[in-house]
Amino acid sequence: MSLNFTDMVKQGPVKLKQRNTAMAFWKSRYVILRKASSRGALRLECYRSERMSQLTDNVTKTFDLTKVRSVTLLPPNVKRNALSINCNDETLIHLAFDNESEATTWQVALQSNCFPPTRPLTAPLAMDLLSCASESSSRDAFNAYLLPSASLSMTGECLLQCTTETLFLLDVENPKRRLVGWSLSAIRRYGKDINRFTFESGRCSSTGEGIFIFNTIHSEEIYAKIHNASLAISNAYRLNDNEQGSFPAHRPLGKTETFPIPQRNPSVDEAPVAVPPRRPASSRSHVTMDRRRPLPPSPPTQHT
Repeated sequence: MSLNFTDMVKQGPVKLKQRNTAMAFWKSRYVILRKASSRGALRLECYRSERMSQLTDNVTKTFDLTKVRSVTLLPPNVKRNALSINCNDETLIHLAFDNESEATTWQVALQSNCFPPTRPLTAPLAMDLLSCASESSSRDAFNAYLLPSASLSMTGECLLQCTTETLFLLDVENPKRRLVGWSLSAIRRYGKDINRFTFESGRCSSTGEGIFIFNTIHSEEIYAKIHNASLAISNAYRLNDNEQGSFPAHRPLGKTETFPIPQRNPSVDEAPVAVPPRRPASSRSHVTMDRRRPLPPSPPTQHT
């Protein structure tokens, strides 16, 4: 993660000529070799002058160098101190320089970026798995720029790598270093735009709840990888649940299922209460009673 990251590798004035276009003669241009970043892939940008190169909107031509076949020196009888860049789509780019040393330095810069060094086949077996893991992580990672977020103190140029279960944030200067990891099962939602990828993490993730926004030209590829991995995790959980005999997560419409209601077991304190049987109406005796109280006897009369 770096805030001072720059994708500029080399720059300088050249004489440019492209064979498969109408530009059949040499033209003076100011070129900048840029490595892969969140703004674009490995490319060669052409400007009319050095002053115009200070503004990125004044690019006259951009050559994609992700599929370069070879970078060689032209014969002296064709053009002295000139390089030929041969692409897989049969595009030929010729660059001429003022002296031989400048042409050699540009050739080394182009070859080191277009053809990164690989591990030799005679490496020891003990280091084979570690080196393969590091190389695969750097190949599967996508350049992105993390915008400031309240849930994470890091911001700047980085790499995003999506595995089968985790989304990792890698250091752009050291791709082997993993800064943060989000479990795909803890990601609530994710989305993409033309040059932006966004996802929201839940409380169970390593960073807690938060929304993370990345500026990247690889938003489609990142979205596809996360979506496919999430579907694989969901299908694995569904198959595991079906094998254990539980009900599927998604039930088809129009099909009802009955669930057994468990019987209530009386506890020890709740003893059953015996209710006496009720006598039939024919066996009942109807007794009429006069509920009026009798009057008290009157006192005897005395005669004088």
